[in-house]
Amino acid sequence: MRDFVGARGSQLRQWAMLCLSIAAAAVVVGSALWPRNAPAAAAVSPLRMGSPSPRARTQATPSFEVPAKPRTPVLTMLHGMGMSPAGTCARVAGVRALGFELFCPAGNVDYGDGTADWAGEGEQKARHIDGALAAAVIEPSAEGGDVLMGFSRGAFVARDVAYARKDRWRGLVLIGAALTPDAELLRANGIRRVVLASGDFDGAKKTMVAARSKLCAAGMPARFVSLGPVWHALPPDSITRMKEALTWAGGEGEDETPGCTAPRG
Repeated sequence: MRDFVGARGSQLRQWAMLCLSIAAAAVVVGSALWPRNAPAAAAVSPLRMGSPSPRARTQATPSFEVPAKPRTPVLTMLHGMGMSPAGTCARVAGVRALGFELFCPAGNVDYGDGTADWAGEGEQKARHIDGALAAAVIEPSAEGGDVLMGFSRGAFVARDVAYARKDRWRGLVLIGAALTPDAELLRANGIRRVVLASGDFDGAKKTMVAARSKLCAAGMPARFVSLGPVWHALPPDSITRMKEALTWAGGEGEDETPGCTAPRG
């Protein structure tokens, strides 16, 4: 029995030695076949595991500005002596359909019964209107097509304020007032077009028709509009009669009108 166990152990040792020899030979052959200068395996990068490259991940910023909402031109209406600002505003509310916002400040003399008047020099009245505009968060702009309009005494105030404030209004509209505006003063302060209007029986009509001719002769584009067979009044259909002239005052159409030459140079 001992001889049998000893023989089996000797065979196992021989098999073990043979296996070790084969393994050693394999290592030697592998070392000879593998290039000595072969680089180490590259480390796996997260960017190569389905992630986009840094260039692909960065998107170009759009090169444009969001356009600003177009500004609506404002028509500022100045009431006459002892009139209701609210009533005057209601009478000319049709300007909204022409594309204007409407602003109707009260005069600087408040009678306490819903009516008002105007007093003082041009600069004093201009400062009063400045405050009313600021309170309403309105910044008049000639470039924006804003228009200043006045009826009766309000027309005189509108003229004086146009003289006193530069580049606030593009057009000046004077209704029912016997006055002759100074074309040079208006032009120097940014007024580009003038509209004059009155009733057919208004005592101011003759003066206003003549004023239109004088403005034209001085190179200031101007129009006269009849308010129909009425006396000194602001009739209910005033805006209907004046609609083309009002949009023109705000900048639509050409400067030249029949019988009136646009300023040159």
